[in-house]
Amino acid sequence: MWTAVVLWAMSIGGVALYAMWAVPALTRGVSPLAVVLGALAIYFALIAAFMSIYFAVAWIWRSPRPPPMRIGVRRTLRLVWREYRALTGAAKRMMFYRLLLKEPKAAPSPLPVLLVHGVLCNAGVWERFARYLAKAG
Repeated sequence: MWTAVVLWAMSIGGVALYAMWAVPALTRGVSPLAVVLGALAIYFALIAAFMSIYFAVAWIWRSPRPPPMRIGVRRTLRLVWREYRALTGAAKRMMFYRLLLKEPKAAPSPLPVLLVHGVLCNAGVWERFARYLAKAG
């Protein structure tokens, strides 16, 4: 729940700050398209900046791996790209998680699976995976 509250507060605050700049800029004749593209650029740049910090911290505190366990440059770049794509859509899933995800029905299973989200996340991170699991039966 706190993740959603913080994301809502940051989003509302960020939109308010941007609007404080955008409204006077629009009255000065700045193109509305430039204002919209600027908002998108800021959003994607902030995600890239936070993700860079996460990856830098993970790199600094990484465990040593033997050479056969290293993934190489190509797979590392693919990992970074997929993480970036996931993070660009994560905010809305975490902000609206109570609307997006229903409590699963408990069903007997010979091998249950427990999904645990990470720190600073909530159940919203599982929304896409939950749809995949439901489709797969």
